[in-house]
Order: sequence, then structure tokens, then C-alpha cells
Amino acid sequence: MSSPAAVHSRSNSPVDAVTPTDAGERGKSRPAHSPLPRVETEAPPMSTPPPTIKRSDSPPPTLGKRPRAPSVSDPDNRLPVVGERKYRGDKPLQPSEYESNRVICETCSTSVSFRDEHSGEFTLKHWEAHRITCSEPNRTPPPPTKRRRAKRTEDERIDYLRNDPYVAQFEAYRVLCASCDKWIRLRPNSTYCSIPWDAHRKSCLSKKITSKNTYALEQRNAAFSKDPDVRKFDAERVLCAICDCWVPVPVPDDGELWAHHRTACRARSLSDHHHSSSNQNANPSASASSSSSSQPQPQPPPPHQPTNSPPVQPSSQPPPPSTPAHESRRRNAEQRAATLRADALIVSVEPNRVFCSLCQKWVQLRQDSSFCAYPWLQHRGKCLMRSQKRAQKERDQRHPASAPYPVHAHPPRPRTGVESEEDEDAEGSWDEDVVGPRVSGSISFTQAQPPPPRTSSSSSSSYVDLDSTDGRLSHIHISLIHLFRTTYSLPDTDLTVAALVGFLNAGMPEDRWEEFDLREVVRGVGILAREGRGERRVELEGDIVRWR
Repeated sequence: MSSPAAVHSRSNSPVDAVTPTDAGERGKSRPAHSPLPRVETEAPPMSTPPPTIKRSDSPPPTLGKRPRAPSVSDPDNRLPVVGERKYRGDKPLQPSEYESNRVICETCSTSVSFRDEHSGEFTLKHWEAHRITCSEPNRTPPPPTKRRRAKRTEDERIDYLRNDPYVAQFEAYRVLCASCDKWIRLRPNSTYCSIPWDAHRKSCLSKKITSKNTYALEQRNAAFSKDPDVRKFDAERVLCAICDCWVPVPVPDDGELWAHHRTACRARSLSDHHHSSSNQNANPSASASSSSSSQPQPQPPPPHQPTNSPPVQPSSQPPPPSTPAHESRRRNAEQRAATLRADALIVSVEPNRVFCSLCQKWVQLRQDSSFCAYPWLQHRGKCLMRSQKRAQKERDQRHPASAPYPVHAHPPRPRTGVESEEDEDAEGSWDEDVVGPRVSGSISFTQAQPPPPRTSSSSSSSYVDLDSTDGRLSHIHISLIHLFRTTYSLPDTDLTVAALVGFLNAGMPEDRWEEFDLREVVRGVGILAREGRGERRVELEGDIVRWR
């Protein structure tokens, strides 16, 4: 074993300063045939004397042992803070944040410094100040969502049609167009409904403007179609989606007028939104209490009359109340309810429906107004006519000698508890909300005069179904057969598609089914020509229908 002095003297030599590990690595990296490098044995001159080492009997404890890793508990060997914080939340820490002495906010993606400007030490004052400002809610209100247009009352719909310059004349279910001088049918389930008129108005005016400047109209329509604040538009006006009002926009100045209105309307809607939100925060329970109190209480259905009750004679019933259609809307709900309760044909009265004593069915009233008598007046007149017909049939059956049984091409089917297609309500739709089964007396044929035999072909062709596509197509086919066998049987007479459309619509009751249009009839004739129904074929040559 060498002494510490010898070890110290050898450590100053460059040759002895090389450790065995370094020598082995150098030996591996150097080729086997390369000569060993020349090493000088003389030590370089030193300016300062070597430090003296105190001799001891035993070598230092660290000599000849493997060096240990520095202890973390030692204050001098403790790792810096950068090495400890490797994660922030669930995401790994980006080294670039600490290199730049800044951290990225996950909410607003803003870089915030965590170093003091003067001392350069770690601080949280910048982050705390940013967190307070970043956590504040957005004071700018969001844009108003697209809402559905509110239902208008009957008076509002009347004023809308009256103020339209292109309406020459209007009634409850049709409007006369001043541009094309044609009557436009409105919806049968609502009075003065302007939706069909708006559609006709747009198409009718666009035809006139298209002939003048097609390119300008296409640009205008494309701009309005992409605008989120435009709900509808036609050739001369735009329906604003914010204020729900029609804005007149002529074709030369349509862009400037609409832009000015839209800017003013947006500013007004934002101010109204602030005002309404402050009022709702002040009393949030007022609207809930008012809505709960305004709901009508359900009433039990009226008791059914016995099935063997005789039919009511229309002569014994009082006439309907002579109240104009517009007057019922000007009165309050109590007055309208009193008028309905005074009617002898009404058993029970509710805000949106009444129970008819003749047909034992609920009749739906208007949903946008309580106790509106207009649908009931329509149903009342039709129900009295049906009751009169049933009474006449009963009298004919009871006295067969004086009134012999008529000969029908198609025998009538006996009436059962379920009404036929005649029992449609005032809006032209079936009454599906009848309480309980039908209790009206069924009319049966007497033994003195038995009904003629029924066949499957007669029962299927006796009644017309114009609510389905197949039924309407069959009606077109039957009408063609009838016309070519009667009025258009001569070879020199031509049946045009327009004449066929007029014949189909003229034979339909008013406000019961949807009328046939030119496109539907042309499509139906084309289907009949391809299928070849019946003994003879139908052919369409231009606008002329041929019978081959």
C-alpha cells in the first residue's frame, strides 16, 4: 500500500491522472495497430506550491470506494425548483415556459410572467392579478338566438292584409291579388292566414322583376339568402328576424336601406336585452306565478246521451247567434263564453273546445284565442244539415209506400257508430279527440224495404279519398273516363290539362280537400299513361289529353 504522499505526487502527473476507466475507453476507441501516444513524465511547473495533506494512520474513508449520489436531504445538494415541478395539472410542463420565465393561461391563452421585474425572483403577483381579470364573466351579451315568429291574432292578420298594397280584396279564406287579378285560397283551418298569400306574392312579383333585370335580382336574392337576420324576402320587402317586421326595400336601394335598418335593429335589441335581463333578476318568481295561474282547469266530459234518442229536428233549434266574425274577437273572453253557453246545441264549453249535442263530438276551437265561436258556427251549420238529411232518410224508411226506395247506381252503406267522411269538422280534418265511443243512433233499413245487395266493387268506388296520393290519382282517372264518355266523346273535341284541372276543382266541396294544381294533374296523367289502367290508354300530347 502506498502512502498518501506518494498518491498525491502521482496525481499531479498527467499520466497518473488518467483513471483506469478512461484508459480502457481510450484503448477501446484506439485501433489495435496504432502506437501508443507519447507521454511526458515531467510535470509542468506550478506557480503555487501544492497543498499539504495531513498524514494519518488510515487512508481517507472515500478512497477506493464508489462515489455516492448526493443526498436530497442535504441543503447544499437539494435540486432546484425547476426539477421538482414537472407537471402542471394533468398536462406535462413545457420547458419553454420556464425558459422564457412565462406561463400560458389555459383559459385565454395569454402568456403571464412569474418573475419579478426588479429582483428577477419567482413571484405569483402577476398570475394572481391575471386570474382575477380572466375569471370575470363576459360582459358582452351573446347575440339573440333565432326565435320562432309569435302567433298573431285575427285582428293583426286582418290589418296585415288590409295594409298590403297588392291585396285588392280579401275574405276569411281567400285573397284577390291586385297584380295578377286572381283569387288566392288561404288555409282552411285558420281565418285570414297570410302564409299562402305571402308565397303567392313573392312568386308573382318576382316574375315581373325578372323580366326587367334578372342579374340584379339574382344578386339580391343571394345576398338576402345568406343574411342570418333575414327570415323572409320577396321582390319589394324583407322580413327582419330581429324585430319581426316587414321592411320595404326597393330594388335600386335594397342594400343601403336594409343595412341601415339592420344596424339600428341590432342596437335596439341589445338595449332591450339588457333591460329585460335586469327586470328578470329583480323578480324571477312573478312570471312563474302568473303562468301557473293562467292555465285552465280541466273539466270532466259531459255525460253521453242514450243511444236511442231521436234525431233533433233543425226547425226546433234556435238560430245561431248573429255575431259577426270580427265582433267575437273584439269582445272579452267572458262575453264569448256566455254566447257559447247560450247555444242550445252545446252541452259543455271549454276555452278551446265545445261538445256538440247533435253529433256527440268535441269541436276544436281556435288555439290562439279562448272561446272563439267561429269554428263552432261552421260546425253547427254543417251538423244541422247532416241531421236534417238523416231525419229525411228515417221518414222515407218508415213510409215506403209514399216514398219508394230510390234506385242508386251505388247503394249507400248502412250507418254505424263510426261516422263517415261527412263528419269532418270545420277545419276539414277528422275529429280524433272524441270522448268515448260514438253514441249516435245507428240507422238500419226496415224489413219492408230491404237494401240492395252490396258488392266489393261498389263499396270501394262509392267514396272518394282525396287525402292520399292513390286516391287523388284514382279520382283523376275516374274523371277522365267520365269526360271522354260524355262531353269529350266527339273526335274533334280536345281535352286540355287546364280544363281537366278546372273540372276536378269544380266538383270538390269548398274547404274540404286540397285543390288540384296543374303540376299534380300533369304528373297524374303521366302515371296513368305509363301504367295503362282500364281498357283504353291515356296519352298526353303537349297540353292535350288523348284517349286511345
